[in-house]
Amino acid sequence: MESQLSTLESKLKIKTNKLRLHITNSKYCTLKNKTLTFLVVLLVILCTTQLTFGQSRKVMNLPSYDKEAYHFGFILAMNQMYYTAKPLIDTKSSPGFAIGILGNLRLGEYFDLRFIPTLSFGGREVAQTSNPDFYYQIPSTFVDFPLNLKYRSKRLNNVAAYLLAGPKYSIDIASTKKKNQAAFITNRSDLGIEVGVGFDFYTNYFKFGTEVKMGYGLFNILKSGGDFIGTDQLRNKIFQLSFTFE
Repeated sequence: MESQLSTLESKLKIKTNKLRLHITNSKYCTLKNKTLTFLVVLLVILCTTQLTFGQSRKVMNLPSYDKEAYHFGFILAMNQMYYTAKPLIDTKSSPGFAIGILGNLRLGEYFDLRFIPTLSFGGREVAQTSNPDFYYQIPSTFVDFPLNLKYRSKRLNNVAAYLLAGPKYSIDIASTKKKNQAAFITNRSDLGIEVGVGFDFYTNYFKFGTEVKMGYGLFNILKSGGDFIGTDQLRNKIFQLSFTFE
């Protein structure tokens, strides 16, 4: 009788874990769909802007701004940090924020090179394999060094759209003591790639930009303890909505 109850309990735990993974996968798909929807909305706005501004000429703010060899600014951003794993595991994420300094070098009429040292704050949670109701708390404070190639569209009065992509080196300087509370250990440094899209708005005194981008870690950062979370591959991923002032 006791062996049957133990077998039944094990089956229930397996089904519960599968259900959790299914819910996690559904949340990931929902987030992915929302991101794609946001990008589509941006493209629609761009098309609408082209039609609207193309019909009437306006006074050009900062007409020679993009011809300057270099300029500087700063960014304020909101982010969401994630882990990607194979096989899929149960994780959670909490909103974070970032601040950084922006340096822009003009390469050509439509191309710029941007270096944006950034301090990013965020947190993630990972479920324990043996006890799915328990989550390891993983706080992170990243110092990021992204180098982005920016391709800008032709300016339409006081608006321009752009695409960007490039590598990013990151190092996590969060308290090692707090991280050691988790049963698994990750590398502090990581190399990734960023891709994004945005808009620049030229005002009378400065250029304001808004952009959305995704960052993907290229390497497995899991050093040890994979048995505790049910995976042997763990990579960083971050979604960021930024506001630039130049």
